[in-house]
Amino acid sequence: LTDATNFAIDMGKDGNNFALHFNPCFNLDNDQNLIVFNTTIDGQLGEEQRENYFPFKKGTTVEVCIKFEWNFFVVRLPDGHYLNFPNRTETTKIDYVQVIGDFVIRTFAFE
Repeated sequence: LTDATNFAIDMGKDGNNFALHFNPCFNLDNDQNLIVFNTTIDGQLGEEQRENYFPFKKGTTVEVCIKFEWNFFVVRLPDGHYLNFPNRTETTKIDYVQVIGDFVIRTFAFE
């Protein structure tokens, strides 16, 4: 979307417990062109991990791949760059996935 501000992919146990919150921000509040990672336990956000690396461009088609490696998540960004985020919740399986924000899903797959 050409007027996108952000989108988020949340993965975890349920809507209140995310082992991974992946949030690229084009322009959200004071955050511009950065990626925010976090966890949510019982609805409470943890400490943010911020990445200034930002390969996203408004209005383009992108592919984001997330691999769950038990101790951490590996996120492959559209340009092939990888970012890691630790599994702070020590979850062993993903029962919940949510995608919200300025993002249109064309394909979604589990392997």
